[in-house]
Amino acid sequence: MTMITRTRRIAAPAPAIWPVLANVSAWPEFIDPVEGVEPLDGPNLKPGARFAVRQKGVRRTVWTVTALEPSRRFTWEAEAGGVALRADHLMAPEGKRATLLTISFEIAGALGKAAAVLMRGKAERFIDAELDGVLARAEAKRTRQVEG
Repeated sequence: MTMITRTRRIAAPAPAIWPVLANVSAWPEFIDPVEGVEPLDGPNLKPGARFAVRQKGVRRTVWTVTALEPSRRFTWEAEAGGVALRADHLMAPEGKRATLLTISFEIAGALGKAAAVLMRGKAERFIDAELDGVLARAEAKRTRQVEG
């Protein structure tokens, strides 16, 4: 098993970030490598909900939500050809005005070690892009709310 973990500090409280993070169908608007997200069971995150995600240079992957704590975390998992993938998105308050968003990405399964060698660099770039996209969108939204 290989685990990749990245964290960003976002200058907004978790309740302001959650609508950005949880609206996975909108990710292509602000997360660069994400080209499309198709909700297969409705647009809302809920345990058991499936989302087909298309990313640059990666075949379409169907992710299933396996854990959900609104305004705090969600986890989804996918399986493709002997490789099991798990992505956990966790928000932790940092004072009253900031949040730490951590994404942990696990690569496991029968072919997990080989896949991790091949995809680690791309996975790290995609996680960084996801964190940066959520950060930019959430902070921009927060700035508009404060100014308005």
